[in-house]
Amino acid sequence: MSQCYTPPLYVIHFKGGLNSGEAQVAVPEEPKRKQHYLFKSITTDQYGHFDLRGLARGKYKLFSWDGVEQGEWEDTDFLKDSEEKGVTIDLKGSDTKAIELKLIQLKNTTTARE
Repeated sequence: MSQCYTPPLYVIHFKGGLNSGEAQVAVPEEPKRKQHYLFKSITTDQYGHFDLRGLARGKYKLFSWDGVEQGEWEDTDFLKDSEEKGVTIDLKGSDTKAIELKLIQLKNTTTARE
């Protein structure tokens, strides 16, 4: 009987420094962005902590947004404005990485269109 290979899934744990209720998002590297199941998101808890679970091996950009709509980060036009503000990570092996996320304030899109 053959066994199926299950690739490792990663958890990103972040403790403090952010406000509660902000969207924390892992966006896969450019060539994999059509695979929507690779995007992972969560909002920070009341202490500014979060755990992003179930990430597959690979390169991601991490973002912290205030005022973003659910799923908006899957739109390539939306990402263009924030791309340089994300933190790149490469998940492989049993790495432990220290990251620093900065909150990205979104412009009020309703006001901008008027």
